[in-house]
Amino acid sequence: MPALSLPTLFRTIRHLTRQQLVHQTRMRIQGPPCEPFAHTTKGFTAIHPRLAHYLQPASEGSYTREGICLLAQPPHNPWSHGWNAPARDPLFRYTLHYHGWLADKSTPFETCLSTVLNWIDNHRSGVGWASYPTSMRLLQWLGLLARAEGRLTPTQRETILSSLAAQAIHLARNVEYHLDGNHLWTNLAALSCVGLGLCGPLAASLRARWLPRFVRVVEDQLAADGGHRERTPSYHCLLASQLAGVVSLLRARPLGADTTTVSAAYLGEHLTRMIRVLPAFVHPDMDIALWGDSQLRAPVTPTWLCRKLHEPLPLEGCADAPGSGFHRRCWGPWTVLWNAGGVGLPHQVGHIHADALTLELSLGRERVLVDAGVGTYLPGPEREASRSTHQHNTVTPVDGPSDHHELWASHRIGGRARVGDLSIGPNHLGGTVHGFRWSVVHRRRLSWQNGTLVCRDQLVPATGRRIACTGTVRYHIPASCRVDTNGPVLKVQTRGGQKFSIEGVPACVWRVEASEGWTGFGRPAPRTVALCTFDGVQAVYFRAE
Repeated sequence: MPALSLPTLFRTIRHLTRQQLVHQTRMRIQGPPCEPFAHTTKGFTAIHPRLAHYLQPASEGSYTREGICLLAQPPHNPWSHGWNAPARDPLFRYTLHYHGWLADKSTPFETCLSTVLNWIDNHRSGVGWASYPTSMRLLQWLGLLARAEGRLTPTQRETILSSLAAQAIHLARNVEYHLDGNHLWTNLAALSCVGLGLCGPLAASLRARWLPRFVRVVEDQLAADGGHRERTPSYHCLLASQLAGVVSLLRARPLGADTTTVSAAYLGEHLTRMIRVLPAFVHPDMDIALWGDSQLRAPVTPTWLCRKLHEPLPLEGCADAPGSGFHRRCWGPWTVLWNAGGVGLPHQVGHIHADALTLELSLGRERVLVDAGVGTYLPGPEREASRSTHQHNTVTPVDGPSDHHELWASHRIGGRARVGDLSIGPNHLGGTVHGFRWSVVHRRRLSWQNGTLVCRDQLVPATGRRIACTGTVRYHIPASCRVDTNGPVLKVQTRGGQKFSIEGVPACVWRVEASEGWTGFGRPAPRTVALCTFDGVQAVYFRAE
């Protein structure tokens, strides 16, 4: 990836809001908020009885005798090796302080309680006090308190409430306005839940200040179809679960003269929309497409979410989320998930990949075309690969830049692609993308014709000049599939024994290579990439046997 230049930096920051710029400057001057004013303080007097109705967060990680297992990494024992874990990568250190394993039903309550008390005594400053880990931990501790009736001594209850008060005040002073997006959503969800689930003067002030702001953030960050505008299914599911936690507490509070009952109904409508959009990016195996920084078997899956909310997850026929750019078609034995592209929230693109017009494909319940996924957030070749257009089932021009967007660092985008000419119908999906500094425009049309899935790609000049329009189309197939080439035809057999062909035009010459891919953090999942270079137009036919 090229070194950062001033023009790239300008193309990045020009999309930030004024609020982000102010708080980015503050963050650069003051540094991360890892030093709280106090590690315990007064403010909460009791656990509200309605906390028993709280929709508790999903579990993340697990407790073992060797320590805490997270992100497919070796266990870390915070009781003997401390909570800072300096030898681990930043994401592991962050996630360690979420305390997600507290929600794991296999972890004894006594172990959960000792974990919380140990953290209070031994982590009085450091990465665990950064705003996002604090938010995630507050939501998990509320879940623990919801199960704690009759199990806490008065001293233990006072200790935990005093720590919660210090954490909530610290978070309220350091809301992540500099990032916005899902971080801001999570910050305000945590502050709202704490205010609704506990009693005392601090709880009342948190409710009054942060619940209305959370409502505004939900309104701003959801597309008209209910999809979260960061366009990353894993985060959509996570944020929906946090919204469900807020709604569960609002619905459980006694009716009164305040605005909580109105907010419960209003936010409940937004939650319903977030659930109803799920089929647009869910495969027949009941898990999500790997658009953006998404992962399979994430803590919050569509199945987990719908089960907790007693909602159905219909996966038959068409599903469209035009505001989010996600579409699903069931054509014969195929399930097509199509990503029209776009950056979503222009001021928060950290989890966007260069993946416009890409598709994922299932044959029956088996995935046969897969996206790159995400394996790490650390800058480097692996992160660059997962975000690149090369790692998605789409087309790149042979000449000039290959990525749709101007990708840099680990979560930054400067110049952006332009997506347009979308055409959505029951038997076709189509659109165009003009990548940043591309000399060509890519047109793609997926269609269902006489029992065959057809993918037609065309490259045309971006201007009126006559130029070469040569590109490469790539299809990423799970490495567990057997792939054989026979001229313009690829023969594929899945692990489950299903067979299908990918047939190009007679002039098509397929090359088959090993490729990278991931199903989650620390979980590599190799792919076989079939690629073919073409001039102008290329049509590919998918036929099940």
